[in-house]
Amino acid sequence: MILPCIKRFRDGSYLSEVYASDKNRRHTTNAIAVRVIEYALEGAAGAQPLDRLLTTILELKRAPAVIKEIERALQKEDQFEREGQEGKVLFPIRIDDFIFAGWKHHLKANVVNKHVGDFRNWGDAAAYKQVLERLIRDLWAEKKGEGGE
Repeated sequence: MILPCIKRFRDGSYLSEVYASDKNRRHTTNAIAVRVIEYALEGAAGAQPLDRLLTTILELKRAPAVIKEIERALQKEDQFEREGQEGKVLFPIRIDDFIFAGWKHHLKANVVNKHVGDFRNWGDAAAYKQVLERLIRDLWAEKKGEGGE
């Protein structure tokens, strides 16, 4: 897949475009803007020399589905609390500073009060592995009913 860099972001990821066909690419029609995060999982069995994560979420304010999911997750956590149950549903991650510095939303305090997995240093294999293991541990702990943080 060809993913030319249109704009480089401060975190090292970049803006690119994907097309449904080579014809669309040649005529630059029907492009979908994506954020590309390139990373290498050094030491991981079967890992590619360079992997890419693509997301269409370029700015949170333009992603109403994300806001809706945050609202649902917080409502579910409130329901657990009202029923006297422990339960985490929302596990936020950070790939840039937007959640803390740029996001202006009434739900911000509810989100940033949680443990926010810091994936900004994703280019460092050891740092990425450490934060990913924490996220996986929290997700599994919640699945087993042990709590997360």
